[in-house]
Amino acid sequence: MSRTPKFLLAALALAIVIPLAGCVPTNGPDGAVGSQGPAGETGAKGEKGDTGATGAAGVRGASGATGATGARGATGATGATGATGPAGPAGGSSSVSGESALFYSTSPVYLLSGETFPFDQSGPTTASGITNDGFGTVTLAKAGVYRVSVSAYNAVGGALEVSLDGIGLSYTRFGMTSGGTVSDTTTLVDAPTAGATLAMVAAPTWQFLYDPYMGTPATILIELVKEY
Repeated sequence: MSRTPKFLLAALALAIVIPLAGCVPTNGPDGAVGSQGPAGETGAKGEKGDTGATGAAGVRGASGATGATGARGATGATGATGATGPAGPAGGSSSVSGESALFYSTSPVYLLSGETFPFDQSGPTTASGITNDGFGTVTLAKAGVYRVSVSAYNAVGGALEVSLDGIGLSYTRFGMTSGGTVSDTTTLVDAPTAGATLAMVAAPTWQFLYDPYMGTPATILIELVKEY
């Protein structure tokens, strides 16, 4: 058997390897991305973490500017000024001398204009010089200033006033209500001469109906304030 020379074997092996090396396969292009699979089940809830530390307080902001003062409202309308009342008589001291007399009535009375209210009952008195004739006309023995206080239940409305020596003193007029009320007044009367007469009369153009409502008497209190 003949022996093949070694260099021929080597050449033959090389001839076989070289072609085989050119036959090694390469990777093809990547395929398209597949669709997303379904979501997995939700995992168990983790334990609650510890509360974090409270943060530091923020810096206080600056105060805002004061708003403008609103406009002043309009002044309301002024009501009409009432008429000035008549001047009272010239008086002296406001204190009482201690001489006084009270007269009253408990009988129903209906007065026409100018008629005298008949205070026909005598109450307490400290003055022998203040006397009543029993029909409401009072004689004043002393000249001076007298305080006169009157109260009477005014059943249907009307007005009374003091008369001195038969002359009505309009500044003493009171009442003039719709009725159903107690009318009262306190006023001063100047009696310049001794022996003057004083009475309470229905005011001109007025009438007056007194009714002893619930037993309330009509009263007139006459007090000497200052003797001349």
